[in-house]
Amino acid sequence: IDFADAQCIFKDKFFRISYDAKHSYGEKRWKVIGNVGKILVIHITYRDKKIRLISARKATAKERRIYYGDC
Repeated sequence: IDFADAQCIFKDKFFRISYDAKHSYGEKRWKVIGNVGKILVIHITYRDKKIRLISARKATAKERRIYYGDC
């Protein structure tokens, strides 16, 4: 997944965000699910008052259900 495309996730007015305690190693990380033509998942953190993109990938079936409100 191209990080430039992944940044567009915040243009999706229905994006879902949740705290990612499992992957917060010394800094708080957040999991974001959104639609950029396909459902993606990105992991972010806030550093120096900026959003930092850590990773981006296609959503799993469970994450797509969460996005569409089926969970």
